Amino acid sequence: IESWQAPVVTTTFNQLFRALFPYRAQELVRMPAMEKAFIIIDEPQIVDSTKWNLFLAQIHTAAQKLNCQVLFISATLPPFEYAGIEAPYDIKTSVTVPSRYCMQYLSDVATEDDVATAIFDALPRNTCTVMNTVRDASEVYTKLKRVMQDKRLEPGMLDSIQSLTNGSTNCIKDCFMFNLNGLMTPIHKEFVIDAISWRLKQEVTTLVVCTQIIEAGVDLSFDRGLRAQAIHPSHIQFAGRSNRHGGGDTALVSIMNFLREGEKDSRKWVYTSSIEREETDRLLQSCHGWDEATSLMMLDEYYRSTFERNPNTTLLNYYNSAALGRWSVLAGTEPFSKTYPTLSVFVAWPDTDELIMLCEWYEEHLPGKGSTVRRVLGLMKKFGIDSVEGIYEKYLDGEFRRSLDFVPRKQFMALLQQFLVSTSENMKSITYQTHDNPIRCLIDKEMYCAETGLAHHVGYENKELYW
Repeated sequence: IESWQAPVVTTTFNQLFRALFPYRAQELVRMPAMEKAFIIIDEPQIVDSTKWNLFLAQIHTAAQKLNCQVLFISATLPPFEYAGIEAPYDIKTSVTVPSRYCMQYLSDVATEDDVATAIFDALPRNTCTVMNTVRDASEVYTKLKRVMQDKRLEPGMLDSIQSLTNGSTNCIKDCFMFNLNGLMTPIHKEFVIDAISWRLKQEVTTLVVCTQIIEAGVDLSFDRGLRAQAIHPSHIQFAGRSNRHGGGDTALVSIMNFLREGEKDSRKWVYTSSIEREETDRLLQSCHGWDEATSLMMLDEYYRSTFERNPNTTLLNYYNSAALGRWSVLAGTEPFSKTYPTLSVFVAWPDTDELIMLCEWYEEHLPGKGSTVRRVLGLMKKFGIDSVEGIYEKYLDGEFRRSLDFVPRKQFMALLQQFLVSTSENMKSITYQTHDNPIRCLIDKEMYCAETGLAHHVGYENKELYW
């Protein structure tokens, strides 16, 4: 909360909602920070659709009462009219540009093997494939490695820090493969994204299999896109990674009717609204091929149809009641639907020597980029920590944490955060807890993979323990 007293604040949707819908009195401290502020809300479409209208109504009231301005940034901005407020001024260019991509819907059921084969068939084009779940992305990545082996191709892979930093990266490879998913630590995700960007700039064929992590806020551009069927806004966000800057040939983006093992529609575990899935399916089945401009027209149709079927005004109906004193009906509103319980797990990887190697790699190949690796090493030195394992040991030292003032405490928690993975409760068996500390630790850092993080354990959590 103290951070909100700074002149410039970067925060999350969770914290913004706590400012707009405070549950405790101390959370009201955030409110003055928004007075006369310029608020930039990036990719607001990720807010749960059931909370969208309520969020708009409250941010609109804040803009009026606190004299602040709000800028929404998104290629797939949901509508405003169902919240009963006037749509904001649309800031966009009037210049007409050619479509960067064209899209197609492949209605035949696709399995993990089919997706892997489609990626292989796209060679030698740089191809990005997005799956809906961590497990699906990991399985397709594994299947793709087998396809490469069967075809006697030798792809480069980020199977260790050394594979990125030593001379092997300069050897001739048929292509380079990367996996990116939510069961990787933040520091791991960052250098994988940077390694992908570096490979693309070297004009080496690059294949990426990942989750939605790449759909927003990542400046990468591919020649070909494959997307497991999701919902229409996600399709558009993903398409923006193909021929991103419009400098190449029109990219082909394929939406595949993916079913796990040919049977299970795994998207329902991520995109929980049946209405949103059904309206997406209706659009896809009525239009098997379209360009970028048509995608945006389809987006308008998608939002019109979904909001007509469910205007999501249930929470908005409580708005007047809350304003008249029954604030408890809205207090503590969260931006996202409650999902399964999660664990915060500390992973002592990469080790200190590997961090130093990574820092040297950044200085050689990406000298203009301020890397997290360098900042991590600096904070470890500041707190007298010699090893990555030592970060967790310091966390367990309650006396050490209590001795830190506000800024050092924030810095230490930011350092710790770089090595945390949020996992499901199913992975509890591969972690251990010290006393009652909420952050657990991986029982063996060798269980963490440089290629996939912890993704390869999903579905096999209790089958790989040997004592």
